[in-house]
Amino acid sequence: LQGQPLRLNPRDKTMELLSDPQLLEDIKFSDPNLPKPGRWEQPPLSFTVSAERLKANEKEYYEALMKEEVKPEEAESLAKTTAQSFSGMAFWPRLVLDPAGENIVESRGPLGEHQKSHWPTVMALMSPTPVPVSAGDVLKINEAAELSRDVLGPAKYSLNGQLIRGASA
Repeated sequence: LQGQPLRLNPRDKTMELLSDPQLLEDIKFSDPNLPKPGRWEQPPLSFTVSAERLKANEKEYYEALMKEEVKPEEAESLAKTTAQSFSGMAFWPRLVLDPAGENIVESRGPLGEHQKSHWPTVMALMSPTPVPVSAGDVLKINEAAELSRDVLGPAKYSLNGQLIRGASA
């Protein structure tokens, strides 16, 4: 993909979350204190791999593989391996369109649930191959953006992650 993120339909169940989502950026375009051009760093985020999500993801993958007529024993093994792996970070917009917070556009549900939306889920791959994970592992993610002086210039994001095995145990 040459550094380009994957763009996935929010209903695409080939991408499942390992942990509950967290807010990475909260941008208010009416805020006079918007970040200035240059490097902008957010506080690190920590995501604990959830046993419940691993189990639910394995079930989703198994059912999808069975629909593709994969042999049950192969589907079971592949679903488990896939469910217990990390490939990258998923991002999606949540737009609050009024100050009272009553008019909201969600491209996924509040816990990252799949739903119909024209806004894609963007997945930044963070490893050339999926990395095995287990319940209780913690993914610590640092994010930074390089903001252009040119208002039409794109922001350039960078992610750095660390996997801490069994950190929540």
